[in-house]
Amino acid sequence: MPESWLNGNGLDRHCQLFRGTVHYPAMLTICPHCQAAYKLGKIDEGTILVCHRCGTEFSPGQTEDTTTGQSLASAKETHVNEQPLSPPPPHTKAHIMPWLLTIILLVTVAGIWSGHDTWMNSPWLRSVLINTGLPLKVRNRDWRIQPGSVQAQWIKRNDGSLILVIEGRVKNLLQCELIPPAIHFSIFTRNDPKHLLLERNLLISQLPLTDDIRRVPYVTPPEDRVPVTALGELSFVLVLANMPKSAGDFTLSAIAGNPG
Repeated sequence: MPESWLNGNGLDRHCQLFRGTVHYPAMLTICPHCQAAYKLGKIDEGTILVCHRCGTEFSPGQTEDTTTGQSLASAKETHVNEQPLSPPPPHTKAHIMPWLLTIILLVTVAGIWSGHDTWMNSPWLRSVLINTGLPLKVRNRDWRIQPGSVQAQWIKRNDGSLILVIEGRVKNLLQCELIPPAIHFSIFTRNDPKHLLLERNLLISQLPLTDDIRRVPYVTPPEDRVPVTALGELSFVLVLANMPKSAGDFTLSAIAGNPG
């Protein structure tokens, strides 16, 4: 190109072309044995290449495997930009489910044990355990003396003496039959409610007649051993003779027996 065609910046005044370095395009070559594809820059003629996948030595101009006869065009379609990859490591299954179930079971047992008293105070749970035949001891709190049912009165007997008669009802709080409980009776001094005069454990007997109560001496009827139905109530009458003249307030509480 005549020098007069170029300006001081190395530009052709007519074509406005830049002078610069020639860049050779990348060349695609394929291993004739395993068809792994590689992009190569400029290489010298006669260069021997080694495939990273299978280790085969070949020259860039070799385009077909003598054993398979696969053409270069077919290899380009299936192996362009392919890089040899190592097989992924085998996956190991995590066996966490048995451990998780074990932990949940241990936490549940620990929670039940820590709240043992709370669970055992549940009438529903205690009913279920007793109904299944477990040797579970009946507690005093499995019974409740109905507060509104309690009435006390002094009755004059045939000999003119006074006798204290207390009537009431006791309720079975469990959903199973129970033998009637005993009644714990405590009475305090009239002028000093904190001073205990006497206390007794009285069995619930069959209901006496009024004439029998007035008779001297009073003969207590046989003990009532008929089981109280689930969530049922039982009426009782307590007859107390020879009470101190200073007797005042009294308290009643149920004393449980064994499950029926």
